[in-house]
Amino acid sequence: MNVSVRHDLERQRFFAIVEGQESYLDYGIVDDDTLEYRRTYSAPELRGRGIAAEVVRVALDWANAEGKKVIPSCRFVRDRMDRGTPR
Repeated sequence: MNVSVRHDLERQRFFAIVEGQESYLDYGIVDDDTLEYRRTYSAPELRGRGIAAEVVRVALDWANAEGKKVIPSCRFVRDRMDRGTPR
């Protein structure tokens, strides 16, 4: 599935709209070098399709490109990082 993930800097959210429903990752800025990835969500009918995983991948790629460390407070993000998704 090709998922278009967008980044809303103001809301501190990465998100994708699929079938009219939003899947997202919310984050916070800890300091100049560190982000806290706090929460992911996908509507139940979208789960298991890799949408949240793609949102997290894009968010981790962005943090890596920006030279930021990530604190994975969200279990789903922590699991993705443990699987070797780029930080």
